[in-house]
Amino acid sequence: MRFDQVSGQFGELTWSAVMAFQKWRGIERDGVAGPITQRYLRKSGQPQPAAKGSANRLEIWRSSQLLAVVQNNQIRRMVSISSGRPGYSTPLGRFRIYSKVLNEWSHKYNAPMPYSSYFTGGIALHQSADVPGYPASHGCVRVPASWARDVWRAAPIGRQVIVLAR
Repeated sequence: MRFDQVSGQFGELTWSAVMAFQKWRGIERDGVAGPITQRYLRKSGQPQPAAKGSANRLEIWRSSQLLAVVQNNQIRRMVSISSGRPGYSTPLGRFRIYSKVLNEWSHKYNAPMPYSSYFTGGIALHQSADVPGYPASHGCVRVPASWARDVWRAAPIGRQVIVLAR
Protein backbone atom coordinates (compact mmCIF):
# COMPACT_ATOMS: atom_id res chain seq x y z
CA MET A 1 0.00 0.00 0.00
CA ARG A 2 1.30 3.46 -0.87
CA PHE A 3 1.43 6.18 1.77
CA ASP A 4 -1.30 8.19 0.02
CA GLN A 5 -3.88 5.39 0.21
CA VAL A 6 -6.33 4.87 3.07
CA SER A 7 -6.99 1.37 4.39
CA GLY A 8 -9.35 2.17 7.26
CA GLN A 9 -7.03 0.23 9.58
CA PHE A 10 -4.79 1.58 12.36
CA GLY A 11 -1.63 -0.17 11.27
CA GLU A 12 2.10 0.53 11.19
CA LEU A 13 1.79 3.44 8.73
CA THR A 14 -0.82 5.19 10.87
CA TRP A 15 1.13 4.55 14.09
CA SER A 16 4.25 6.05 12.50
CA ALA A 17 2.33 9.08 11.19
CA VAL A 18 0.76 9.70 14.61
CA MET A 19 4.22 9.41 16.23
CA ALA A 20 5.61 11.98 13.76
CA PHE A 21 2.72 14.34 14.50
CA GLN A 22 3.24 14.00 18.26
CA LYS A 23 6.94 14.77 17.87
CA TRP A 24 6.17 17.82 15.72
CA ARG A 25 3.64 19.18 18.25
CA GLY A 26 5.85 18.35 21.26
CA ILE A 27 3.29 16.15 23.01
CA GLU A 28 3.61 12.67 24.54
CA ARG A 29 5.09 10.28 21.97
CA ASP A 30 3.21 7.00 21.99
CA GLY A 31 1.83 6.66 18.44
CA VAL A 32 -1.74 6.54 19.77
CA ALA A 33 -4.30 9.13 18.64
CA GLY A 34 -5.75 9.65 22.13
CA PRO A 35 -7.75 12.68 23.33
CA ILE A 36 -4.74 15.04 23.63
CA THR A 37 -3.41 14.12 20.19
CA GLN A 38 -6.88 14.49 18.66
CA ARG A 39 -7.25 17.93 20.24
CA TYR A 40 -3.93 19.02 18.67
CA LEU A 41 -4.95 17.48 15.33
CA ARG A 42 -8.11 19.60 15.23
CA LYS A 43 -6.21 22.87 15.69
CA SER A 44 -2.97 22.19 13.80
CA GLY A 45 -1.99 23.61 10.46
CA GLN A 46 0.59 22.52 7.92
CA PRO A 47 4.19 22.21 9.20
CA GLN A 48 6.66 24.51 7.45
CA PRO A 49 10.25 23.82 6.40
CA ALA A 50 12.75 24.95 9.02
CA ALA A 51 15.60 25.93 6.68
CA LYS A 52 16.21 27.57 3.35
CA GLY A 53 17.71 25.31 0.73
CA SER A 54 17.02 23.48 -2.50
CA ALA A 55 13.33 23.39 -3.44
CA ASN A 56 13.45 19.60 -3.05
CA ARG A 57 15.38 18.50 0.04
CA LEU A 58 15.33 16.45 3.20
CA GLU A 59 15.41 18.19 6.58
CA ILE A 60 16.41 16.18 9.64
CA TRP A 61 15.20 17.85 12.83
CA ARG A 62 17.53 16.27 15.38
CA SER A 63 15.95 17.41 18.66
CA SER A 64 12.44 16.62 17.38
CA GLN A 65 13.57 13.28 15.85
CA LEU A 66 11.77 14.07 12.60
CA LEU A 67 12.54 13.91 8.90
CA ALA A 68 10.76 16.43 6.68
CA VAL A 69 10.52 15.51 3.01
CA VAL A 70 10.37 18.89 1.27
CA GLN A 71 9.13 19.16 -2.32
CA ASN A 72 8.74 22.51 -4.06
CA ASN A 73 9.58 24.19 -0.72
CA GLN A 74 6.61 22.54 1.04
CA ILE A 75 6.69 19.69 3.53
CA ARG A 76 5.06 16.71 1.84
CA ARG A 77 5.82 14.11 4.49
CA MET A 78 6.97 14.09 8.12
CA VAL A 79 8.57 10.84 9.24
CA SER A 80 9.43 9.82 12.79
CA ILE A 81 13.14 8.92 12.88
CA SER A 82 15.85 8.05 15.36
CA SER A 83 19.20 9.79 14.88
CA GLY A 84 22.55 9.39 16.64
CA ARG A 85 22.55 8.94 20.40
CA PRO A 86 24.87 10.93 22.71
CA GLY A 87 28.48 10.27 21.76
CA TYR A 88 27.36 9.36 18.21
CA SER A 89 25.35 12.46 17.27
CA THR A 90 24.26 12.79 13.67
CA PRO A 91 26.34 15.78 12.45
CA LEU A 92 24.65 19.13 11.87
CA GLY A 93 25.08 20.80 8.50
CA ARG A 94 24.25 20.78 4.81
CA PHE A 95 25.03 17.68 2.81
CA ARG A 96 24.08 15.88 -0.40
CA ILE A 97 23.17 12.25 -0.99
CA TYR A 98 26.31 10.77 -2.52
CA SER A 99 25.66 7.01 -2.49
CA LYS A 100 22.70 4.64 -2.31
CA VAL A 101 22.74 0.93 -1.45
CA LEU A 102 19.49 -1.01 -1.57
CA ASN A 103 20.53 -3.91 0.69
CA GLU A 104 23.40 -2.53 2.77
CA TRP A 105 24.95 -4.39 5.71
CA SER A 106 26.93 -2.74 8.53
CA HIS A 107 29.95 -4.94 9.16
CA LYS A 108 31.00 -2.72 12.05
CA TYR A 109 27.68 -3.19 13.91
CA ASN A 110 26.64 -6.49 12.29
CA ALA A 111 23.26 -5.10 11.30
CA PRO A 112 21.13 -4.80 8.16
CA MET A 113 20.67 -1.31 6.69
CA PRO A 114 18.17 -1.63 3.81
CA TYR A 115 17.40 1.42 1.70
CA SER A 116 20.62 3.24 2.67
CA SER A 117 21.12 6.78 1.35
CA TYR A 118 24.53 8.11 2.44
CA PHE A 119 24.93 11.84 2.98
CA THR A 120 28.20 12.33 4.93
CA GLY A 121 31.03 9.92 5.72
CA GLY A 122 29.46 6.61 6.73
CA ILE A 123 26.24 8.29 7.88
CA ALA A 124 23.07 7.27 6.04
CA LEU A 125 19.32 7.39 6.16
CA HIS A 126 18.23 3.74 6.30
CA GLN A 127 15.44 1.38 7.26
CA SER A 128 15.50 -0.03 10.77
CA ALA A 129 13.25 -2.35 12.75
CA ASP A 130 14.08 -0.28 15.85
CA VAL A 131 13.04 3.38 15.58
CA PRO A 132 12.34 4.62 19.10
CA GLY A 133 11.13 8.16 19.78
CA TYR A 134 14.61 9.29 20.86
CA PRO A 135 18.21 9.31 19.49
CA ALA A 136 19.48 5.72 19.56
CA SER A 137 21.73 5.07 16.55
CA HIS A 138 25.49 5.19 16.01
CA GLY A 139 25.03 8.36 13.91
CA CYS A 140 22.83 7.15 11.08
CA VAL A 141 19.20 8.21 10.72
CA ARG A 142 16.89 5.26 11.30
CA VAL A 143 13.68 5.26 9.27
CA PRO A 144 10.70 2.97 10.02
CA ALA A 145 10.19 0.10 7.57
CA SER A 146 6.78 1.52 6.64
CA TRP A 147 8.38 4.69 5.23
CA ALA A 148 11.85 3.48 4.15
CA ARG A 149 11.04 2.94 0.47
CA ASP A 150 9.34 6.33 0.17
CA VAL A 151 12.29 8.09 1.86
CA TRP A 152 14.68 6.15 -0.44
CA ARG A 153 12.78 7.44 -3.47
CA ALA A 154 12.78 11.01 -2.10
CA ALA A 155 16.58 10.88 -1.74
CA PRO A 156 18.18 10.56 -5.19
CA ILE A 157 21.92 11.09 -5.64
CA GLY A 158 22.60 14.82 -5.24
CA ARG A 159 19.49 15.56 -3.11
CA GLN A 160 20.23 18.11 -0.39
CA VAL A 161 20.07 16.92 3.23
CA ILE A 162 20.01 19.55 5.97
CA VAL A 163 20.54 18.35 9.54
CA LEU A 164 19.24 20.92 12.04
CA ALA A 165 19.44 21.08 15.82
CA ARG A 166 15.69 21.81 15.86
